[in-house]
Amino acid sequence: MEEKLKKLNEIYDNIKVPDKLDEVVHEALKKGKNGRVISMNNKRKKNSVKGCAKTIGLTAASLIVALGISVNASAEVAQAVSKIPILSSIAKVITFREYNIDNEASKGSVKIPEVADVSNKEIEEKINKMIKVKVEEMVKEQEQLDKEYKEAYLETGGKEEDYKKVETKIGYNKHYITDKLISFDIYKYQTLAPAYDEVNYYNIDVSTGKVLTLKDILKDDFVDVKDNIIKEMNRLMNSNEDEERKMKESLKYSKEALKQSKSDQEKKHIEATIKSTEEKIKNKDYSQIKYDTDYVKDMKIDDNRPFYINKDGYIMFVFNKYEVASGSMGRLEFKIGSIK
Repeated sequence: MEEKLKKLNEIYDNIKVPDKLDEVVHEALKKGKNGRVISMNNKRKKNSVKGCAKTIGLTAASLIVALGISVNASAEVAQAVSKIPILSSIAKVITFREYNIDNEASKGSVKIPEVADVSNKEIEEKINKMIKVKVEEMVKEQEQLDKEYKEAYLETGGKEEDYKKVETKIGYNKHYITDKLISFDIYKYQTLAPAYDEVNYYNIDVSTGKVLTLKDILKDDFVDVKDNIIKEMNRLMNSNEDEERKMKESLKYSKEALKQSKSDQEKKHIEATIKSTEEKIKNKDYSQIKYDTDYVKDMKIDDNRPFYINKDGYIMFVFNKYEVASGSMGRLEFKIGSIK
């Protein structure tokens, strides 16, 4: 027994701790599960973190060897590891399941996000049910559109062998995740027509499961939203700052729209827009970029207004394509505040 303990001790002492693990472990200790800040003097902190790092390294190594897979290899393993003390804040993730669509009129892929590691499992289930219902709704709506499109194609003289299935991609983007708030979107892009694309934004209070509105987030500052948007629009219109990036983004949207376009007339219009935008980028001509500030003054901001919180904690107000600018500029976002 003494010999075995001696060997284990040698293994422990010789564990190589990755350089960046100190920083990760210290942040986990500093935050803690209850959010308390733990302070240590520099010498003790260094030794304590390295000792803790070795312990975690040994434990994690044993776990990975036993399982034969990495922490993020599957949703089940990620959820299990996220419940281990200290590692929970590192392994807290939004997981998903994925499947393909392939029928007579459609084909594509679907990724469904799933909120995990919520302390209240009833709330977790409530959020995930809402997500599942929304994705199923998007899939069914698109399949119906594709079916109707194929029927119309065949009824107007198209041949079955020449029909090209409508391609659809449904997925999600994570924006901001903490133990109190989760911000993400669920999107749908398809090749039938750009008008059927959609992005649904979700900003959820993890403690209650409530989908938050702009008014919930901004509180008293909500009254300043329109003024802040108009100020930002005017600033951008009167300067070249960030405009080259926006033009390049609009060029990207236009090229994507051209791929999805079905009519010759629409293709000609998009091709003309692409040519014009490319020339402006080449000549650094940003003077024609205009935002409809009058629309902003008169618009009503209801509870369904799309927005999200980016990874840095900024609140991003979203305008749909054509809403406040040329369609070639695509969907537009304006920073209107911060939750920090």
